Formats: sequence, C-alpha cells, structure tokens
Amino acid sequence: MVVRVDVPGRQILSFDTKASKVESFTDDKNTDLTAAPAGSPAPKLLQAERGFTRTRPNDITFHAPNCPAVGATKVRIKGSVVVVVGKDEKEIVALMDHQHRTMIAAIRHGKFDGKLAAMNLKAPGAAATAAPMPARPPIRIACAPA
Repeated sequence: MVVRVDVPGRQILSFDTKASKVESFTDDKNTDLTAAPAGSPAPKLLQAERGFTRTRPNDITFHAPNCPAVGATKVRIKGSVVVVVGKDEKEIVALMDHQHRTMIAAIRHGKFDGKLAAMNLKAPGAAATAAPMPARPPIRIACAPA
C-alpha cells in the first residue's frame, strides 16, 4: 500500500522509518497482515522510497507479508509516521537576510581585519603573489580561409 503524505506549507525532507511505528495492519475481516509465515524473517513493514524510484518523493510504502482474507475490501493501518520537514521559504529568506546584514556590519566595523592581516603574513609566498606578473605578448592565431 502506498500512502502520499503532505504537510501544508512545508517541504518533506525525509521519513524517519526507525522512529515510525506500525501498531496494526489488518483488513476489514480482521486478518492480521503483519503476521509473517512460519520460519520467515521479521518483515520490514514501512519503507520510504525517495529519489529515482517508481514512487514520488512524498510517498511512503507499507508492505504486508500476509495477504488480505478472501472477500476483504479494505485495509486498515494504525500507527505513526515520523516526518522530517524543512522551514517554509519566508523563514529561510529572513534568516539569510539577517545573516547577510550581520556579516556586512561586522566587516564594516573591522571585525575581520586582524585575521586577514595575520593570514597575509603567514601565507607562504604571499609576497610573490602580491607582485604583478610580467606582461606577456598576446598570442595571435591566423586562420586560413576554407
């Protein structure tokens, strides 16, 4: 079963499948779909497939090792899905604007002058890179008409 998850105003970054829990997975005839056949390993009930897969980014897939009963028409899943979401665009723009203004103010007040001077003194070959490079004559390429 594939379920599409939507969080209005937020972008879904990922699903935390380890923190998510499936409490029950049954059909309308109360067949336990989580029961694995005898001798089978414990099933992985919840998968979040992202990237270049057949599902979309907001899809989460529930796998049942058992089949619904004959005549069942509905499947019920009870549990919790933990979703990691990003901030909305306005919050990110405001944060970036604040960081930009803070850095500009720090530069104007000379906060980094000492660090820049120390870097220029300690940098190997700083004097050599500060000297102007000798001018080279331009390279001329002549093309013959075809």
